[in-house]
Amino acid sequence: MKNGQLEASSVVTDEELSQINKFTRRAFTADEIYNFSVVLCDNDVDRDFERFTVDTLNKLSELFVGKTGISDHSGKSSDQCARIYYCEVITDPDRKTVYGEPYTYIKAKAYMPKTEKFADLVTEIDAGIKKEVSVGCQVSKRVCSICGSEATLCNHKKGRHYRKNGKSTLCSHELENPTDAYEWSFVAVPAQRSAGVTKKLDATIENSAEIIKSLKNGGEILAEHSSIITKYIEQLEEKAAAAEEYLELQKARVIALVCEGLGDKEGMIIRSAIGRMTAHELFSLYKSCEEKQDKISPQLYSKKGNQNFKKNSEFII
Repeated sequence: MKNGQLEASSVVTDEELSQINKFTRRAFTADEIYNFSVVLCDNDVDRDFERFTVDTLNKLSELFVGKTGISDHSGKSSDQCARIYYCEVITDPDRKTVYGEPYTYIKAKAYMPKTEKFADLVTEIDAGIKKEVSVGCQVSKRVCSICGSEATLCNHKKGRHYRKNGKSTLCSHELENPTDAYEWSFVAVPAQRSAGVTKKLDATIENSAEIIKSLKNGGEILAEHSSIITKYIEQLEEKAAAAEEYLELQKARVIALVCEGLGDKEGMIIRSAIGRMTAHELFSLYKSCEEKQDKISPQLYSKKGNQNFKKNSEFII
């Protein structure tokens, strides 16, 4: 989520009034409308080490026209308070992003009716109390800024620095192919730096790990994510069951390898010890026995028919 900035209200022009009335049920006059501008999102790297490309911003600027403004990303219709009627992408050549590119952002114009219900909100906007906003949108592709591959397919970690073109470069995920813009919200504590965004992952099983990560970081469970999370858990359960079966098979292999020739009592001791081993301990033991052809036996055990009472070697530690 990135925070945007509200700008001062302005006089509603005839052209703007015509744009606004495209979304109203009846024609409103300029005196009935309160309008203001807001910076929605930009092309700089945010605190999640993700960023929109300029091409993405251009597409989002079209998607956000007509989208409603609410409070704290609430889904209640009663919390609707404004609507965007115009968007444009602006480049500030005097300001640079983390990568040294010209700073580019979406500037939107929004309106609300001058009614008693919104009177306090208008006052708060004019007083600079309600100033920060964030937006909700959906993108279908995330690209690694280091190698250009799909972010889920490469080994680069966002937030880290890697050598690129001979210099240390911050790795981020570039958000591409926006598929929808949902809403924009007045928020008290925005999570991002200067013009942020709440990014919503596509509800696909490929993004399930990122969805789980978002939940761990305090994100909300969206309705379209519930089936994906359920499927993800089912996959984990299947993998866990398969791993358990493989672990039991490996235990049987190790027991067969190290208990050859042992008596019932000694074999029981070895089986008990192997049964309590972790997977790492078990695999290490199996590898060691397989490489060295070792046989494990209790310290005081001696094979029948091969006892050496003279040297008492079975008692040597």
